[in-house]
Amino acid sequence: MFPSFTFLGKEVGMYVVCATIGLFIACPVGITLYKKRTGDDISMILTYVISAIGVFFGMHILYGITNIPLWHFLAEAEGFWDFLVKFANIFGGSVFYGGLIGGLVAGLIYIKKEKMPVDIASDCAAVSIPLFHGIARVGCFLG
Repeated sequence: MFPSFTFLGKEVGMYVVCATIGLFIACPVGITLYKKRTGDDISMILTYVISAIGVFFGMHILYGITNIPLWHFLAEAEGFWDFLVKFANIFGGSVFYGGLIGGLVAGLIYIKKEKMPVDIASDCAAVSIPLFHGIARVGCFLG
């Protein structure tokens, strides 16, 4: 279909574009809902930032776990830079469920640490997660 395009000499995938659009639509929706119910938007903004970090690590870790048969190449690296290249190839992709789990765990830890109302924060996030995922899936379709 339309998997990618070139921008400033760099290949940009449509999944990245659609995921970014989804992020900029879904997060404000969740933040607005949380602010209407509690009057505080900063806590939810920080929850999304912490969750995004969890998503990043979770999706790459699960991708690396799915590549366990390739881990032996790390032991065969001929130097530090060769190791980094092989590591990036093994853990460089992303898996949705890893991102979902990583984001949920990181967000829940932050919500508990900050003593935010878990039920209200969860209700607001429950709207934004499928909204983000639906928009990002359009990028998968285009790919």
